[in-house]
Amino acid sequence: MQLTISINLDIQPMRNIAELVSVAVGPTPSPPSCEDRSAHPDPLSVLSLPDELLSIILAHINQLDTCSVLATHSRFREVGQRKLFRYIYVTSHDTQLVVSSNFYTPFYTNFTVIGASAFDCIRFRPLDLVKKIVFDQHYGYTDWFKNTMKVYPHINFFVELPHYKEQLEYLQNNQIGRLRRFVLDQSIIFQDYQNENRLFVEELNVLKIPRCNPDLKVLQYLPNLRVLRIRDMLDVVHHAFRFGNWKKLHIEELSIFWKQDLLPEYITDLKYMFNLSSLESLELHFCMDNEVSPSYESDLQQMLTRTTNLTQLSLTCQHINFAEAIGMLKPNTLTSFHVGIVWERRFRLLGYEFDIRKVLNRQQESVERVSINDLIEKCECSSQLLEWDRFYKNVKACSTNDRYMYYKNKDEGAIRKVLQSGYLKLRQVVFDRRYYHISYAPHMNLKDIVRVL
Repeated sequence: MQLTISINLDIQPMRNIAELVSVAVGPTPSPPSCEDRSAHPDPLSVLSLPDELLSIILAHINQLDTCSVLATHSRFREVGQRKLFRYIYVTSHDTQLVVSSNFYTPFYTNFTVIGASAFDCIRFRPLDLVKKIVFDQHYGYTDWFKNTMKVYPHINFFVELPHYKEQLEYLQNNQIGRLRRFVLDQSIIFQDYQNENRLFVEELNVLKIPRCNPDLKVLQYLPNLRVLRIRDMLDVVHHAFRFGNWKKLHIEELSIFWKQDLLPEYITDLKYMFNLSSLESLELHFCMDNEVSPSYESDLQQMLTRTTNLTQLSLTCQHINFAEAIGMLKPNTLTSFHVGIVWERRFRLLGYEFDIRKVLNRQQESVERVSINDLIEKCECSSQLLEWDRFYKNVKACSTNDRYMYYKNKDEGAIRKVLQSGYLKLRQVVFDRRYYHISYAPHMNLKDIVRVL
């Protein structure tokens, strides 16, 4: 006999999580305590489910206060500690505590994300059940980090982007593992990094530091470099190409963030600086104020014709119309696409010159993720290809039902128009960090559009 259990996890954004769990558990009788009821739970209560199903339920609670859930009942606390705090990801962004998601990505299915404002959730609690803690940066927790390693030697610590020489030396001396990701903001880091370990470096972020330009010669000594991100250093990198012994780099992911004047050679020389045919992911974020010549669009078209293996593309600039350039891509190869435009030109670009259905017409059989962002920040650009693996808790956007329903209905109407155009593989859409997941009913053409955030 096959037993099928269907659990509806459609949680309304305005309801309190403690209230939701209390409703699921049932009213508390006055004679027995909450702990006593765990021994003989109501057959219709969620507490009658085995731990395996409870862990699945807890793992799919999205954007809610996990600590409130664990405090409602001992069963939730026990299961939650085993399931939700096994793998922890500590981010430097001031985000709330986030437990799993409805994003269907391996990262958020396994990791509990803890921001700077909620770090005390693990700072003062036992970590016996924790197996792995990942830091996006080594920031502000050096003493806690050292003490925790001594008290809990079984925990596997990993720092994605160590910034300073002391951090690098500490990580090497404690044998946390060969680092594969680096921030190149001080050349002394790579001078001290062992030459044999450079073979393991796969990702490099080149950042602009006042009065300190990193030594870009190191780019020629990283044979296994796969990912290169250049933030506000395009002029320095281009100068190294023009006047240095530059060998064409064969990388898979290239991201360029630039907010100053864009020179024509910055685009035309990219085909000499990088092997464009090996690129699988490309991000070009040009956030300058001054307008550019129309020739930039043709230069961009010629460059994109060389990207024969591109699957992810992100373009941001308020002065360049990307419609013609995107049409030069190999048909039905893109899976993830992002475009950034400004609010003042939104309706003209989307309605006429930049109709997303026409722009991606040659990619409709392959594209799975689409992101459109009107909120271009000239001071700080961020990677838009990572939108589907991030969480945004915008309380103001959901503070009133009228505003929430306005965006929900407005966005769903636009998404349905795109789906009706034949985009059969489209699964995820982001409008200004409002996230939507599209599900397809089996053996049916009906699409269900769910706003996750």
